[in-house]
Amino acid sequence: MTAYNLIRYSKYYSILEEKFHFFLNFTKEVAVKYKTNIDNDFYKVLYEGGVISKKDMLSYISKTSERSTAFVDADNVIQFNEKPTDYVLISTLAKIYFGVSDNDWQYVEPMFRAVLDKGLDLDEDNIYVYTMLLIDIFVDPEYAGNIIVDKLKVLDEFRDIEYIDDVIGKKLEWEELIRALINFLLEHVEKAVKDSRSQEILKVVLRL
Repeated sequence: MTAYNLIRYSKYYSILEEKFHFFLNFTKEVAVKYKTNIDNDFYKVLYEGGVISKKDMLSYISKTSERSTAFVDADNVIQFNEKPTDYVLISTLAKIYFGVSDNDWQYVEPMFRAVLDKGLDLDEDNIYVYTMLLIDIFVDPEYAGNIIVDKLKVLDEFRDIEYIDDVIGKKLEWEELIRALINFLLEHVEKAVKDSRSQEILKVVLRL
């Protein structure tokens, strides 16, 4: 079964169809497989039949219970250790589609989930820009800050700013600047659902 066939009947389908069209096409090419209790019963039968030891049975069952890293293999198959919920399936595929690591997904997921669950008016192009901006933030936060400043200047309230320090309120060194830039964006994500100013700021910063 393809991921699309599962997503087609989820509550998220309409928003994905509207705002994540290319992502939705991607899910049509990915098959989903997941383990069930049948797998564990199989090992229990082998143990009861004397084919494997109890230690081996417990080891196999333990391995099938571990959370696996999301990965689409060469045959375009993604495997889960149990049937995923609609959101787990969609967010796992989104992580792969946008090329975001497990560790960095924590910075992207709030925005992705706000679009799906809270009606945040962004789309997959905006999230793609954000993932690219995140790379710049981690590699060279000063350069990323300049990108943000240049984009914000189209808004009247930021027209006269020259440096990212003027946006975040103070001058920060490397590590602190990285955190401040991410927090700046995520704080506006949190506010943007109800605050038109924050939404406008996000749209400007995350435009193609």
